[in-house]
Parts: sequence; structure tokens; C-alpha cells
Amino acid sequence: MKLSYQNIFFNKVPFYLTFLIPIFLVSGPFLSDLAITICAIIFLINSYKNNLFYYYKNIFFYIFFCFYIYLNLSALISDNILFSLKSSLLYLRFGFFALSTWYLLNINNKLLIYLFYCFLFLFLFLEFDGIYQYIFKYNLFNYSLADPFRVSSLFGNELILGSFLSRNYPLFFGLFLFLIEQKKLSKKITLVSYIVIILLPILILMSGERSAFFYFCLAFIYILFFFF
Repeated sequence: MKLSYQNIFFNKVPFYLTFLIPIFLVSGPFLSDLAITICAIIFLINSYKNNLFYYYKNIFFYIFFCFYIYLNLSALISDNILFSLKSSLLYLRFGFFALSTWYLLNINNKLLIYLFYCFLFLFLFLEFDGIYQYIFKYNLFNYSLADPFRVSSLFGNELILGSFLSRNYPLFFGLFLFLIEQKKLSKKITLVSYIVIILLPILILMSGERSAFFYFCLAFIYILFFFF
């Protein structure tokens, strides 16, 4: 029972919370931030109980920790110390979350597959819902267009659909290329993925966010540069 409980708490809970973060992001910052914090805390406990301190001994975490110290020193000399420390002190959770994700990848390589399918389902739904909203002036959840010519889909009055897609596109596309190389995607899923990738810039344009389209183009050029 003890081993089963530890497996659920240390492995299963952060595993599901991690690959569901893209969906949590659509609902707002609360659930995604809560998931990151829970994963970070669980990894800290797991590190202590199962002696996982070797995860901390790498150049990336050292650089992150130095940056964290810099943020807090900057907060201490700012005009509003308490307000600045409120965000900088809690920034450490992102470092622990990164280590938690690394740990989860080591014990279960299916995390990348689950994360990819989560992105695929989410992007596919947002594209269908966004195109539906553009044509009929309201989406599947009866959210009307926040602006006559700007699609928002599930984000309602917040015109951040294009920003959300453009910032998550590189991760989705990177996972797609990796899983294709590993031959872990079926032909049907590959075809659906190509459709999603083709429709992404169209939906970003429909969102009316020029900066988001610029980010998308920049990411696309960056990917092409390293792809070749």
C-alpha cells in the first residue's frame, strides 16, 4: 500500500498535471499556476524522501538559480519591495517544475506523447471553434465575437487567442517532429497534425493580433533555419 501511495503521489499526480497544463492555460492563469506549484512541491518532497538531489547538479539549474538570486536582489532595491518580492520569491517554482518534468520524462517517456495529444486536441478544437465563431458570429459555447472582425474562441472577451497559439506552436511543432522521428504517430494522427499546423497561421490572422502573427513568423523562420 505504501509503495502504491508513493507511486500515485510522486509519479501519477504530477504526470497528469503536467500534460494537462495546456488545457489549464485556456481557463486562465489560476489552474495552470496551481498545477506548476503542486508539481514543484511534490518534486521537492520526492527529492528529500528518495534522494534525487543529483537532478539539481547541472549547469541549467545553476544558471536559473543565479537568475533567481538576481531577481530577488533587484526586488530588494526597488521602490516597492514587498510588491516586487511577491512575484520574484515565488519564481523559484518554475525551476523545480522543470526538474519535475525532467524526472517524469526519465520514469515515463509517454509524457511527451500525452502532451502532444493534449496540444493536438486543444489546437484542433480551438481552430474548429474559432472558424465556427468567425462564420456564425458566435462559438460552440455561445460566446459572441468580442470584436466584429476578431476571433477569440474560448477566451471570450479576452483577445488573446492568437497570442496563445503563437507562443505554444513551437512546443507543439517540436513534439510533432520528435514523435515523427521516433515513429510513434499513426498516419491518421500525422495527417490531422499537418491540418492543424496549416490552419494555425490562418486562425492567428483571424484573431487580429499582429504581434502574435509576428511571433508565429519568427518561430517559423527559427524552426526552418535549424530544420535545414
